[in-house]
Amino acid sequence: MPILVKDVMSKKVNTIEENKSVFQASKIMAKSRRGYVIVLKKNKPVGILTDSDILEKVVSKGKDVKKIKVKEVMSSPLITISPDVDISEVSRIMRKNLIKRIPVVDKGKVIGIITEEDIARVTPEFVNIL
Repeated sequence: MPILVKDVMSKKVNTIEENKSVFQASKIMAKSRRGYVIVLKKNKPVGILTDSDILEKVVSKGKDVKKIKVKEVMSSPLITISPDVDISEVSRIMRKNLIKRIPVVDKGKVIGIITEEDIARVTPEFVNIL
């Protein structure tokens, strides 16, 4: 029996509107102890901002986190997945795109997120694939 994204995804997802500052995004990440926020434009997912994005595109360049908007440094276009996809397919997409997490979207709304760790927890044999 296949294991589907909806069976292992996390339903708690960090989100932020695209016009908010990187500083506000980093506060959300710190509070939740997760290294990402999904960026929304009018409640639709348009990008992702990760802790790596902040380090590489803002901090290391000496930019002011309070002045830089999330939309200026987010990764986009956003790769998303349906909740009914088999996790082997998610693993393939992650490997192909060199990403560690994929937002789960249903009918245009973010309903969860699946990470490498989620997949490894339920299917240890995928660790080498990731």
